Amino acid sequence: MLPLVTLASLALAAPVAMALRQPHEYLAALERFQDDFLNPGRVMERGGSDSLADDMVGRVDVTTTFESAELNIEYLFGLFSNIRDETSTSILGYPARQTIQTLVVEPPIVYFSAILEVDYPTLNLSVPAQVDMTTAWNDDLKMISYDAVFRRWAQTFQYIMDQVSPQIAKELNETYDPQTTDKAALMARKAATEICPTAMEYCVGENQQYESYDQCYSFLAEERQWGNGWEGGMDTTWCRYIHRNMVPFRPDVHCAHIGPSGGDMCIDRDYREVTQAFPFQQTFVAPNVTWDDRDMHGLSERSIRELGKVKLTLAFPTTVAFFSVPTFVFFFLLYVGAKACEAGLSRWSRPYRKLSPANQRNTVTYLLNTFFTTVALILQLVASPVLAHEYSQRAVQAITLTAAFISALYLFEMAYRDFLRPSLLAHHICTLLAIFSLFIAIEKTYHPAIVTVGTIWLFQATTEQSIFIGLLMYRLECGARWTRRILRFAAVQSLLCKFAFAVYLLIEHSLKLVHFTAVPTDVYFSVVVYLIGTLLLTTQVYGSWAVWAISLKLDKQVYLEEGRPSQPAAAGGGSIPPSPALSTAPTLVEWPETFEGGTDDDAEGTPRKKNLDVPHRPQ
Repeated sequence: MLPLVTLASLALAAPVAMALRQPHEYLAALERFQDDFLNPGRVMERGGSDSLADDMVGRVDVTTTFESAELNIEYLFGLFSNIRDETSTSILGYPARQTIQTLVVEPPIVYFSAILEVDYPTLNLSVPAQVDMTTAWNDDLKMISYDAVFRRWAQTFQYIMDQVSPQIAKELNETYDPQTTDKAALMARKAATEICPTAMEYCVGENQQYESYDQCYSFLAEERQWGNGWEGGMDTTWCRYIHRNMVPFRPDVHCAHIGPSGGDMCIDRDYREVTQAFPFQQTFVAPNVTWDDRDMHGLSERSIRELGKVKLTLAFPTTVAFFSVPTFVFFFLLYVGAKACEAGLSRWSRPYRKLSPANQRNTVTYLLNTFFTTVALILQLVASPVLAHEYSQRAVQAITLTAAFISALYLFEMAYRDFLRPSLLAHHICTLLAIFSLFIAIEKTYHPAIVTVGTIWLFQATTEQSIFIGLLMYRLECGARWTRRILRFAAVQSLLCKFAFAVYLLIEHSLKLVHFTAVPTDVYFSVVVYLIGTLLLTTQVYGSWAVWAISLKLDKQVYLEEGRPSQPAAAGGGSIPPSPALSTAPTLVEWPETFEGGTDDDAEGTPRKKNLDVPHRPQ
């Protein structure tokens, strides 16, 4: 095992600095490559694959190394492009289906282990073969390297020979006995009957390899051994059979590979040299991003080791040493938005200028809350399919962004405003604790239903626009009658929404999550749902009542606005006479009150009273 410092050095000294890509982007690129691999004819018809970089290098343990995109296209796709249309039995078969059993994505490296179903149409046979493949990708999400290893290939190869031998013998008009027939020699004769016609047709002139068909057949079937399964890159007939299908694409390159010399593909190889060779342009060590090797010059082994830890560190919602640029940008936008609102309201709104500094800040937060909670609500609507348990990356990202908006908005409000009522402060703290708990639970358990629960819960914070608009109208004196209507509507709408979403939340949790109790995180989240949910609902009920109470303060002003008739000015510029309706309006309620140092009666025996200014409520 390589020591940690060696791995760190490999990671940090990789020559290509990778762009910031998400793992799902590499997964999508891998899926495109696999789709091409299972449809090689389509790739050859269009003249190449968009999945491969021009300077790519690939290696397969049972054959050899292939350099350049052109050679890899011919090997990966051209090798199988016409096999499914052949009428005779192919020893190779063709890959028809693929099932990934293991997948690791650590940009820019993708590792997978897959079961390939290799079909043999003439036998109605499908043979499973397992391949492990490590791939590296460039900034454009094109494969620049791959290293493929076939598991249990010796057994797979022997199994294929056992299965196809009877049919091949029949096609060659030979007698087959499973006990006595030399299957390797039979495979060599079969290969010669397919390689030699190709050599005679395509390898002519300067590319000629054999003087005649008979010489070709004798060399392949008698002078060269068929070879073991792992000798697909050695001086064997098996190696030449692999390269036979690539000859028509570029005879000047591939004719030598099926000839007596084997070219630079079918030749004897030294075990040590093959094992120790590393033909790739970069390592398969998988840091998130890399430094140039010049950055590492002169650093101690300890520094390299520690920098390797930094680059291999994953960022989770609970990671302390994590700098979220979008979060800080959003806080900055909130600050700029608040200052812009202050400047605009100070210039254009006289009622705003009359407010105290504390109420001015409150008014600014009403504007910010109205705008950003509306944006958050739109994001939630984008994610609404999760309510039916239909999950997508876009939906989860929309919910995550909604939670970030609400969290940042509440934190900014807590810091910006001079004073928050205890009930409002408790509401914000409970909401933040609920959001934090949601992300911790997702990080630890990743139950999909938590996304649904979070969506329902966040609706309680993103459906309060009517309250903010009503309070904004109240502060800016936008007309008592309409302000009262908006406030009362907001109080009722908010209360109904809170209760409806609270019930929905509890039902969803009880159906999908309450049975998860195996780990402490599940238990913690269940406690949070019920405890924090109850506290939030309590503060929200109080908030609805407070909004309704504010609307009651406007009753007298509405009465005055509705009861005063329009009258002309008095002659000589006098003041407007009071309305008869207003002069008789019972706008003051007399309430007996005992005063210190005296009795409840005045000198005439009439109870002493203090006038309390209580708004009249119209019937």
